[in-house]
Amino acid sequence: MTTHPRNYKRLAGTRGGIHSLWLADDHLLLLSHHWFSEEYRRFFFRDIQQISVAKTHGAMILNIVLGLFILLLAGAIPLVEVWQGLGVWIALAALLGVFNLLKGPSCVCELRTAVQTVRLKPLRRLRRAQKVLTRLRPLIEAAQGGPATSELITSGRIAPQAPAPAAATATVQRPLRHCHGRAHLILFWLCLADLPLTAVAYFNDQGWMDALGLAHFFASVGFAIAALVQQQHSDLPSSLKRIPILVLVSDGFFLVTGIGYTVFLISAGRLQPGQNIAWQSDPFMLAMTAVSTSFIVACGLAGLVLRKKSRFPPAAPPPAPPSDQP
Repeated sequence: MTTHPRNYKRLAGTRGGIHSLWLADDHLLLLSHHWFSEEYRRFFFRDIQQISVAKTHGAMILNIVLGLFILLLAGAIPLVEVWQGLGVWIALAALLGVFNLLKGPSCVCELRTAVQTVRLKPLRRLRRAQKVLTRLRPLIEAAQGGPATSELITSGRIAPQAPAPAAATATVQRPLRHCHGRAHLILFWLCLADLPLTAVAYFNDQGWMDALGLAHFFASVGFAIAALVQQQHSDLPSSLKRIPILVLVSDGFFLVTGIGYTVFLISAGRLQPGQNIAWQSDPFMLAMTAVSTSFIVACGLAGLVLRKKSRFPPAAPPPAPPSDQP
């Protein structure tokens, strides 16, 4: 059992968790558990050059995944006779989504010294990271004998003034990460594949086509989420970054519309629970399928054109720190 000295105070992470961050009088302690071993890393306040916090979309992506999961289960309720099991999973996913929403946006926090840059994994939420930075600011100032500038504190960075050379204390902006957009390329081709799949399903209404269409839907959603993860803090053009979002919004909108229409048909007595809608002969479903397919194919074409125009130049190197030599 791990025991901690009494002068250590936990800043982030759960007691006994995989990663935790502890505060001592003159340093930070990063504790990591690896199966049957533990790793201790100490960072003295006098050696800290920068603590950077970058907001990410991890929490938002998790909520999107949970929302789609809830919509899929809700759409299956009218098609089954025993719906209580689905209701339990919907409630659990909703609770997880609310808990994730209450914790706030996600972030990546890194600590930099003269010899290393370490990711502070216990600080994964922006709200918690900001509180920790506020608490560390006076301690770092006292250890290094200089106040941190208000601009750096506001932007989520602490760069205390130290008596070290200017090159060691210079604040370097975090460079954009180069992204090749492979997940985007797969997503765009999946969008284009929606047209032939829909055409084949229109003339060949069989069960294996329904299974293939469902697999294509999950693949599109999965690669759209993967594209959102890859494009975080990357050098991809903003116009290219919007397309995965448009694909997810479109899939969610038409999924909700289809579920609502199914519930309407069942409540009106025009469809029995467990019976599938023949969208080829239903005017509303046919029109919705045509609009959805057209929009998704347009997203795929636009994505391929924008990706080709961008040509993915190599990422610019980070700016060099100022030199002491005249």
